[in-house]
Amino acid sequence: MLLTSFIAHCRVLAVMVAGTVLATSAAATGWQGAPESLRLESVGEEIRVNGTPMLVRHFESSQSAEAVLEYMERDWSAAPWSAPVHHSTLGDWSILNQDIGDRHRSVQVRETSPGSIEGLLAVTSPALHREPVLSIRLPAALSTVSVVDSVDQGRTAQQIMASSPQSCGNVGNALESVLRTSGWTTPQRRQSPRALLISTNRGDEQLDAIITVNGGGSMAVINIVGGARP
Repeated sequence: MLLTSFIAHCRVLAVMVAGTVLATSAAATGWQGAPESLRLESVGEEIRVNGTPMLVRHFESSQSAEAVLEYMERDWSAAPWSAPVHHSTLGDWSILNQDIGDRHRSVQVRETSPGSIEGLLAVTSPALHREPVLSIRLPAALSTVSVVDSVDQGRTAQQIMASSPQSCGNVGNALESVLRTSGWTTPQRRQSPRALLISTNRGDEQLDAIITVNGGGSMAVINIVGGARP
């Protein structure tokens, strides 16, 4: 699964893991508890959601969401630690969560079309949590909702989701002003009645932002892709 596709799910994952963090690959052996028929695909080399490192696997299947979740709940419930498996939903996602010692595992599944589902498996551990550091200075009009840091194929990336009580236009103007004073090239702007797109670069860094109407205010999703990791 491409990391850019995974980014769309990060708001759900942030809710799933809420303050827990990643164990090493070796320590995470056997954590999935998924049907053998599922083809699990790694997502990114390193991912950190709201300061929480995560080991993530993506899957698609023709099995029903109910069948996959029932299998995993049985498998997880049979584990020696016997921690409770918690059910929840968020939008069209069905979610299972379970503590496994000092780690935490989650699975989220949704139907993508009749007869097809997709899902994400994640394992986290609280010991490695650290506060995220933003790659850009946000204007005062924006309040951070979530931050996703990642490394994929040697390139770093950060997604910042932020909200504001102000309009798309006002938020866009404030963001462009900050970017200009921070050494980014003159931002390119595209606008529709309910969304504003801003693109710019600084050396080998690329920034793309989309600001959309959100109730009486706006929501900004800012993606910054950096150069090769040193």
